[in-house]
Amino acid sequence: LDRALAWGAEYVVFHVSDVSVQEGYTYRWLHSHREVIDAAVEAINTLLEGQVAGPAFLVENQWWPGFTFTEPDLTARLLEGIRYPNKGILLDTGHLMNADLDLETQEEGAAYIHRMLDRHGPLCRSIRGMHLHQSLSGAYTKTHTGALPEPWPEDYLEQYALAYDQVLQIDTHRPWTSPAVRSLVERVEPEWLVHELSAGTRGERDRAVALQNQALGW
Repeated sequence: LDRALAWGAEYVVFHVSDVSVQEGYTYRWLHSHREVIDAAVEAINTLLEGQVAGPAFLVENQWWPGFTFTEPDLTARLLEGIRYPNKGILLDTGHLMNADLDLETQEEGAAYIHRMLDRHGPLCRSIRGMHLHQSLSGAYTKTHTGALPEPWPEDYLEQYALAYDQVLQIDTHRPWTSPAVRSLVERVEPEWLVHELSAGTRGERDRAVALQNQALGW
């Protein structure tokens, strides 16, 4: 936070989730959404204690246990629990799509996100930023979760390397190419919009951003 203030950052982002390297494969969770949210609120309030001014503190949704932006009561519990005035939601569209393993097209993904926005009603006013990308990995997740891969290494760093690759397969961060994304951005009207796209080179990233801008009609 001190660095954010020194550098003049407009906002900081906190991921509210909890998942072990094993859970990323087994999808058998050690903690509930509510347990993770309550623990996160305690940690956030400790972190922000005494802070009355500063950058916006935005909580980002994941698809692991924690804040998923699928249950309005839990979203409200999280926001109401944070004792810091300049707060809000960073809505990650790809992460939200990862929460529904049955999505097969970008159009279905956009419709699902709209349903979650409908479900949240006035809570949507707390959405201040967006991480824009799409992820349609349900088929992969269904066939590559439920058990640990064999052989499962004993060394934690080797476990972490496997788990990191698993996350990259699930959370693909690909550009939207369907115009269906435009209505999402127009509906939310975020203060901050980030093209959060996966790319191996600057050129690949430029092309991915261009594709997404084209889908947005920009």
